[in-house]
Amino acid sequence: MKNHYFKRRHRSALTVVEITVTSSLVVILGIILLYIASNWYFGSAIETAEEVDKNIQIIRSALMIEKIEYYHVYTPNRASLTIRNVAKDNIGLRILAVDLVTMDNRIIGHKSLSDQDYVLWQGDKVVLEDVPVCAGDQCHKGDLLRYRVWYIPERPLNEGSSTFEKAVFVESSFIYAGGKLHLACPTPDDYVILDIVDPVLLTDGAFSGSNLIYIRPAIKNGTSPKIDIAVRVESLDGAVLGYGGARNVQVPSSEEVKISGSFSGIKVPFKIIIESPDSTIIQREWVMGGKPNSAFASGITLLWRETDYMVHTVVIEVGAPILQKDMIVKISVKIVDCINNKLAEVEAVERIPSGMDVNLPIFIKLPEPVRFDQIYSVEAMIMEIG
Repeated sequence: MKNHYFKRRHRSALTVVEITVTSSLVVILGIILLYIASNWYFGSAIETAEEVDKNIQIIRSALMIEKIEYYHVYTPNRASLTIRNVAKDNIGLRILAVDLVTMDNRIIGHKSLSDQDYVLWQGDKVVLEDVPVCAGDQCHKGDLLRYRVWYIPERPLNEGSSTFEKAVFVESSFIYAGGKLHLACPTPDDYVILDIVDPVLLTDGAFSGSNLIYIRPAIKNGTSPKIDIAVRVESLDGAVLGYGGARNVQVPSSEEVKISGSFSGIKVPFKIIIESPDSTIIQREWVMGGKPNSAFASGITLLWRETDYMVHTVVIEVGAPILQKDMIVKISVKIVDCINNKLAEVEAVERIPSGMDVNLPIFIKLPEPVRFDQIYSVEAMIMEIG
């Protein structure tokens, strides 16, 4: 019994020598582990500090898509982005790539810019040409799309962190105005688009003695920088009332171009036919409706989006004699294509104030935007109703 007890006790206890040896081993192991932990912590702290610094650089960076220009009139489509560094600190931002993304996050276009040196510092901007566009049936008219621009601060990139896991992106959305659309009028290879036609009329609705019509060729597609323009004024039933023209007109032009001719005495209503032997002028017919010595259309301006060449508003300049009392008029705008299909028709009722001695611009928004290259005739009719 005593021996049995001694054996049990011998197994479960340590001698003084064993305790001393074990303690020494624990102390040595602790020192070793402490040394390893210290070195690991020191190295980890450096890596963490570097990572935090990179993240701070990314947080402090700020890139903005300032402008999207998407031209779907052309075949194939083309687009460009204006990018600006708007960071408060002078951090270099390197642009890596551009994606075209749908709202359900499908990437339908990608362009890498890694082989180009796009580094923007504070306040810098750059235009990225030929960014991804829709192809085939990828997009439909009215789709909401996004451009996603990948970038990274210059310092982390120089340290080797150029993968997309370390990069960030900025996005901007836009409505795709192209897509499948039957075009009744194929766009010619060489064309000029007008957005302003403004005859110089007196308050009774007749051409002034200056015999002038102002036009603006806003867009052109072709190689010739200058064209000749021929103008004739007709009655609404097609009878020729007068001729005019201009030579070597700069196209496109940011200013209105003066067209002179034999128009004196011609009164509203009439239509202006504008053509050129050098190029197709798409908006060839402009109808100025109204009644002499009453309210009449004295000019027409088409407002359009530069991103997609879509006309969204028609501005009618309403002329009238100096009135003794207010006049209520109905203004009708009709837009048709090359085969007389009606693209838009809208009416507005406006009050012409008494004592007015200048033309009054009336802004008429179209129900839906219309493609600029499909507008061949613009008609403005004005009728006094009260």
